[in-house]
Amino acid sequence: MVFHVGIAPLCGEMAIYNTTNLRTKIYDFREVGINNGELIEGMYKRIKSIAKGELGYAGICLGSSYGNEIRQKFIKHGLECGFKKIEIIDWETQMYLNAISQSGYQPKNGDTICVLNGKLCHFWEKCNGKSEYRGSANGIFNDKTEIDKSDFIKDPNVIIFEAEDENQSDTIEKIFPQCLAAFYENNESMGALIKARLMANDNENALDFDFCPKLDRNLSVKVGERKIMEFEASTLLPLKKSIKLKVEENESIFSVVFGYFNDRILDAIKLPINKEIDLSVEIDTNGIVFVKF
Repeated sequence: MVFHVGIAPLCGEMAIYNTTNLRTKIYDFREVGINNGELIEGMYKRIKSIAKGELGYAGICLGSSYGNEIRQKFIKHGLECGFKKIEIIDWETQMYLNAISQSGYQPKNGDTICVLNGKLCHFWEKCNGKSEYRGSANGIFNDKTEIDKSDFIKDPNVIIFEAEDENQSDTIEKIFPQCLAAFYENNESMGALIKARLMANDNENALDFDFCPKLDRNLSVKVGERKIMEFEASTLLPLKKSIKLKVEENESIFSVVFGYFNDRILDAIKLPINKEIDLSVEIDTNGIVFVKF
């Protein structure tokens, strides 16, 4: 008996799949916010108290505000708990996995999939067997009588609505007569569970939902106050950038920041002064940043 688990720390919810009886059950636990790394071990203890058997794979849905240290803790403590492998996905990806798995639509290479969530439409395109995130557009479907198509990469093959937005399907049929409409209910732990089952390769149908990991935030790399690198949100992961750099005496402190308030992911890294160095920044598929020089 093996258990795969989808975890939504901010919601305090986990979806546990039993490979023997093929059933999924939802359980709660104490929420783990961006500053609550001390609660992670308790979260895994809760999983072990429920999953009485072998632990398989775990998918974890984290928002963009979760930094380097807490991401590493989720993975470290999960492996110590007994999981074979743990991977982190972002919020848009779990939404896509929820939507496409519930829609009944099997995406083909070249298809564009639009997932509607609130006032945002998120676009994915399937290429070489995996879906890639193409970005979002604001409020396209809020006006029930006219839809601005200018932000589309191309007309979508399927548009998947949240169940509560079912009344918009008539509008879609008029504007995109060749487009299929489907519906979903968003559940972060279930989206994360699909990721876990993709890792386990235990469901042939789920392979049609495979995706390319992406960066979920804009990142800037600074030496002192000088910006030397930038990484744009939605860039595919993993990625790496390198630069030759001479560090002046007044800018020996290195940092990686994100967001409008320059929140620190890595900070107070001291670089050698008055020496040319090769600096490389790598971001893995879990959104964890590594620096080498």
